[in-house]
Amino acid sequence: MMQRSYDISINDSAIFMERNVPTVRSRKGWNDKTLYKVRFFLEGRDLFFVESVVYHLHPSFREALRLVTRTATNQECDLVNWLWGLFTVTAVVTMSDGNTMVIEHKMHFDKELKEREKDINYIKR
Repeated sequence: MMQRSYDISINDSAIFMERNVPTVRSRKGWNDKTLYKVRFFLEGRDLFFVESVVYHLHPSFREALRLVTRTATNQECDLVNWLWGLFTVTAVVTMSDGNTMVIEHKMHFDKELKEREKDINYIKR
């Protein structure tokens, strides 16, 4: 039996809409590195068929494997973290039919920040 192909991908963003204003939050972390609040999320035509996703973060994370179940209030399987660098995130997505798919994504929120620099509200702590 052939496994169905799904239109699902991972994206990342450091821009959050707060009171209808694109906002980026940052703070100083260990070794004086700037940490950014970043979200990973799934997108695609077949998002409705996603049951859950396990995000495989960089091995330097204390909890590098994060399970997110798709719910009515988290339909894109958002995962929010404070990050200081870019890495490739892998996701194992479980579909409602029991099939799984593995997706890799090279983070790019830094490019997004450069492209939208003028219309973003920056909040630093």
